[in-house]
Amino acid sequence: MARYLSSRQCSQRGSQQCALRQKCGMIFKQSISLFPPCSSPKDDECFGSRRNLFIISNIMNYKHFLTWILAVVFTLSMQTLVAQPVSSMYGDKFKADIKVKYVYTLEEALRKAKTERKPIFFNCFADWAIPCHGMNMYVFSDVDFANYMNKTFVNLFIDVSKRENKHIAERYSIRSFAHYLILDANGEVISRIVGGKKLPEFKADIVRLLHPKTSLVGTQKAYDLGKRSKKDLFNYLYALSLADEQEKIKQVATQYFGKLTPKEYSKKENWTYFKQLISDSESDLFRFLIDNKEKFIQSNGAAAVNYFIETHYSTDVAEMALGTSPYQPSKLIDIRLAMQKADLPDTCLTYALYDVAKLRGERKYEELLDYLRRNSHRFGQQKASVDLSLDLPEISESQRVAVIAYLRETAASETSSENLSKQLNSLADRLEHNQGVVFDPISFDEALAKAKIENKLLFLDAYTSWCTPCRKMADDIFPLPEVGQAFTTRFVSIKIDMEKGEGKKIAAKYAISAYPTMLVIDSEGKELKRIVGYRNGDELIREVLDFDRSAR
Repeated sequence: MARYLSSRQCSQRGSQQCALRQKCGMIFKQSISLFPPCSSPKDDECFGSRRNLFIISNIMNYKHFLTWILAVVFTLSMQTLVAQPVSSMYGDKFKADIKVKYVYTLEEALRKAKTERKPIFFNCFADWAIPCHGMNMYVFSDVDFANYMNKTFVNLFIDVSKRENKHIAERYSIRSFAHYLILDANGEVISRIVGGKKLPEFKADIVRLLHPKTSLVGTQKAYDLGKRSKKDLFNYLYALSLADEQEKIKQVATQYFGKLTPKEYSKKENWTYFKQLISDSESDLFRFLIDNKEKFIQSNGAAAVNYFIETHYSTDVAEMALGTSPYQPSKLIDIRLAMQKADLPDTCLTYALYDVAKLRGERKYEELLDYLRRNSHRFGQQKASVDLSLDLPEISESQRVAVIAYLRETAASETSSENLSKQLNSLADRLEHNQGVVFDPISFDEALAKAKIENKLLFLDAYTSWCTPCRKMADDIFPLPEVGQAFTTRFVSIKIDMEKGEGKKIAAKYAISAYPTMLVIDSEGKELKRIVGYRNGDELIREVLDFDRSAR
């Protein structure tokens, strides 16, 4: 469900919301500006024709007429007050000429659905979610599609990310966007679509989900009654996939593939569900994919198949390339050999990240900078992430000067994003003045061993990639020189993503369930202090120094 979360702390329960806000670069604020249900006093639907008003005025006495007209004005005013969306947080950037005719309250939709004997199409909107605006611009503004929707449905639009609509989001389990529901006249869910599509595919899905035999409710009922033919299972899988019911998808997909022959695995209609059954590159189905790659390419295209294969190697390589996990040369070469066997094209991003990870891990920093200059075109949008990761540990003075020069040079040539240019210069400033907390790119066990040798405590920044306060700590607080000064003499500092690699075990061991969480740990692994939530520089230093004095 859409929630307002504190800027100081992200809980696991709120992970989806934080992740979505991070992707969109925004926080829940307002709803989108659409045409109101009554656009003009001349609109006959809202007010009736002037002729009707003339007749009414002749058959009612003045007192009754005045009472009636005041009641109408009050009712319409309240409808406008409650129903009309306010302006979008993006202004006119994503303004769309929407042709679908909406009502703006659930109560009005239920009344019309009962009267007109139509199902309800519910646009579960969130103003901060870019996909919602994209659907407005490219789907709901299409005249032919809008005519179909207006003829077939009572169309309902509500910004469910707003606080006053929280109960609706909860009632209908709306947690991600874009999000659409097909409801019956009693407001019960017939089908659900999570995510957007272009036309004509989106219309085809709606038509399919309206049919009793292929709707979410219909296919689930058939499944519960024991109808498990290949066709029944496929129809149920399709409806579940549109509804993003991930746990059920895996269960039903396993049953579905149990009825297929291996030759049918590669068919285009089975590709989506085949992928969802593959958990990692060690699974039997993944090996089957590699061994039968040409058949999969014939049915699904080389780009789609190669991209899916690459994703099973890219995460580990990217983490080493960005310095967020320790360099593991044996693991890196195993991945390189596996990619070779999979016959991935040389243009794959993961090959470029492999080169960066190797040069970084071997601390050949001058060669790394030269490689980035010569191969910037290979990284696409990932180039910014690589550049901003160049806060390299234990570098010589000449290497530090070279990195600073590279960052200044890259910032000066950056024309597409003023913010990225500022970030690159900020990192260069920090390196130039040697400020902030230095996080060692080593494992947890290695950090404990180092803390023991140096007679220091371990400071662990337990974060997740979706947590906005975590990023704020990383970007604004840890780089502060006064924070770095307080930490350098006291701690060996590391940061670990609690949802990746060894982070999962660490989160379980120390019962970490909210982010950011910062732990002070002794060299034996015993937790001494826990700080949960965002802290500004002064607060963080005060808590660390107070603990240090009490410990002594």
